[in-house]
Amino acid sequence: MARTRNLVVLLVLLVGAFVLPATANAKLALTFDRATALPGQRIYVSFGEYFTNKNNVVHVYIVHAPILGNVIRPAAGGGIRRLGPPPRLAGVHKVGRTLSSKPGLSFRLPKVRPGRYAAVIWCSTCQYPYLLASHQGGIPDDAYIRPTRTLLRVSR
Repeated sequence: MARTRNLVVLLVLLVGAFVLPATANAKLALTFDRATALPGQRIYVSFGEYFTNKNNVVHVYIVHAPILGNVIRPAAGGGIRRLGPPPRLAGVHKVGRTLSSKPGLSFRLPKVRPGRYAAVIWCSTCQYPYLLASHQGGIPDDAYIRPTRTLLRVSR
């Protein structure tokens, strides 16, 4: 009887360990203030309600959507998220930094090649400084994605 109870408690703890991080990530909502933009235009990206501690430094990047999976996870890491900062790859552009007490960041879109871009944040002073994005894998520029403004289409 005690062994069964211990097994149930262990099972509940394991399920909780997998559910809690997913719940925390659900509060992360990186969205742009528009669907399309040109280099040089002012853009605003909001963070959602992710941060609980308001005194952390948040670095904000835009990443060309097709390489997003290579930035968020190590190449051989499978589903493991990468600790920041992001790797130095073509298509990764730092656009600024702010504090987690701010609801987002306003920045001037750098000169980048046309295509779709996702926002990626790295909280360098958080307890778990992982790279975070609304999408976890690479997204080809021609793939259909519902228009939620989680991706920004850059044109010329």
